[in-house]
Amino acid sequence: MGTTPIAGLRYAELTDPANAKTLSQNLATDLDTKVVPRFASGAARDLAITSPLDGQVCYLTDSHALMTYNSSLTRWTSPMVLLGQQTTNAVTASITFSNIPADFHTLELHWTARSNAALLNVGIFCRINSDSAAAYYSSKMQNVNTTVAGAVGVGLSSLDLGSILAASAGTGQFGTGKVTFTGWDGPHQKINCTSIFGAWDSASNSFVGTVGGMYDGAGPFTSLFIFPSSGSFIAACEFTLYGIA
Repeated sequence: MGTTPIAGLRYAELTDPANAKTLSQNLATDLDTKVVPRFASGAARDLAITSPLDGQVCYLTDSHALMTYNSSLTRWTSPMVLLGQQTTNAVTASITFSNIPADFHTLELHWTARSNAALLNVGIFCRINSDSAAAYYSSKMQNVNTTVAGAVGVGLSSLDLGSILAASAGTGQFGTGKVTFTGWDGPHQKINCTSIFGAWDSASNSFVGTVGGMYDGAGPFTSLFIFPSSGSFIAACEFTLYGIA
């Protein structure tokens, strides 16, 4: 019996006893852990692969994620995966990312956004699972035109992610930012997050800062609901969601 030099697949030598069944079984067994099987979800994968091997790879169709088993961590891991991208084509009250798989420990939401409210700037907020109960906590530090201000929120109905520009800002000026959610897979039944944001209208009108927050709600966590504190998102706002297992 010989083996291939890279994957170690077994094949019959001319001196081996003729046995088509053994040959096909050996080849099928060797390939089973080396091909990339597709599964509908992480739960379906775990039912089929009960004893994964280090370096084994699979693809999940619900999250569009290529995952690798890490025996040192005893878990399936993935690089950053694009989960969804939305661009507003008209005035839009809110943005929702639904059916987010629970296989991801960390989510990253990136935005470029602007509101149509008759103000210079407004807040950008989110809710997890569309939950508007008093389950959100945040601590915000913001530099507004060189003046630093902070605020602490306890028992809020949504999570403050920062500031974006609005109708009174210069044409074409948007706010941008990134928020990282950790614990999406629910090991602690809480989600912590950190947001970095910036909204520049001119040299004398700037809104930049950071927010640390937490959502104290029950999982499983499946959706993000994003909205401005006043008005609606205008056309050409962009929201991109990534996941890391």
